Amino acid sequence: EVSPKCCCFLVLLNTLFIVGVIVYVFTVMSASTDDQPQNANSTGPRATDTLRFVAIITRHGNRVPLLDFPDNQYPLNNSKYWPYGMGQVTPYGRVQMYNLGVKIRSLYNGFLDPLYYTEDFYASSTAIDRTLISGEAFLAGLYPPTDFQVWNKNILWQPIPMYSNSQDKTVEAFFCPKFMQERAKNRLKYEEDYAANLSAIYNYIYEHSGVNLTTPFGMLSAWDTFIAEDTEGYKVPDWANGIYPEPLADLVGKMYIEYVAGDEISTNLIIGLFYEELLGAMGSKVNGTLSPDRKMYYYSGHDTSIVTLQAVLGIPKSTIIGMVKPGSALLLELHQNLTTEEYFVQVLYIDGSSTDLEPASMDIPVCSHPCRFNQLVTLTQNFTHITNYTEACQINNSLSYDLSSTKYVTSYNL
Repeated sequence: EVSPKCCCFLVLLNTLFIVGVIVYVFTVMSASTDDQPQNANSTGPRATDTLRFVAIITRHGNRVPLLDFPDNQYPLNNSKYWPYGMGQVTPYGRVQMYNLGVKIRSLYNGFLDPLYYTEDFYASSTAIDRTLISGEAFLAGLYPPTDFQVWNKNILWQPIPMYSNSQDKTVEAFFCPKFMQERAKNRLKYEEDYAANLSAIYNYIYEHSGVNLTTPFGMLSAWDTFIAEDTEGYKVPDWANGIYPEPLADLVGKMYIEYVAGDEISTNLIIGLFYEELLGAMGSKVNGTLSPDRKMYYYSGHDTSIVTLQAVLGIPKSTIIGMVKPGSALLLELHQNLTTEEYFVQVLYIDGSSTDLEPASMDIPVCSHPCRFNQLVTLTQNFTHITNYTEACQINNSLSYDLSSTKYVTSYNL
């Protein structure tokens, strides 16, 4: 039999235990609640006092490849591995772009308001499924809804307008006679410079897979299959280890650079109009005439977009990043010196295959460091003079040109 004193003691002990648990839980919840606003309101490392404007150009997330090898463990027509179909952004590609949006938010939070306002931010994309979907995933990571922008508690996402980026001519260039003429010259040069390397790759692929690839674009298709599978977390065929990632990556990277940025004409016909639009927005920011006075422009594009922009900025072919991984980004920041009030530009690059997505600084070798905005305008003026794209595409005042060979390239859409 338990004495009354003992019962009272047990009741008191039990009460103290319950109170202690309640206090502990409340403390933990309070700490968690306190952390949330602090994290949401924390200033990102790129949100400095000098920052005035940011332009972000991304390559779409990982996509389904277009070439199927006979012994492929992950057939392209198998929806178990590629549920969205050829050329479309894969499940992981969508995660890539979402994570990139989250990363950009962490870098520029404080400069960019956590709430979406059209006066602050502008987004556009080329008219291709994979860039549109990638852009939407990016925006979901950049602008998770909070406060009054939570319109459905079951869907932590909010619709943000994304406009057509008609000035990026990545796709249209392959219907441009002048570009195709220049590309043919650049292709011949590339094939001559790397004839032995290309022949070795073609022979290796044929011997191990039975697939007869005899052109640089055939080699590109093989690379595309391997990197798409690898990025998605699938196992690349054992025989491919002899050429993937190297020397295939180096050859494909050089091919990209030569084909789309081998000369000023080609570069201009792909990205000149877009660069002029981008430079115009930055110039308006400098002059105080940008309306709406936005802080950030986002463009969802292609690897070609990023390769050609590097060429415009005067980065030598030897150091251009030709192999732009899915989910990568080129960032152009406009800063203002607080003492001299002079504007300057800083260029950053995010490798989409990196684990931390940390931006790396890219020097503009033809410009001072930091690169003054007015100096950049002068140095890149050769890429801001197209007034009529149709006329710029003409050859000897004629638009007649055999484009029959471009069908494969166009379907590839880089």
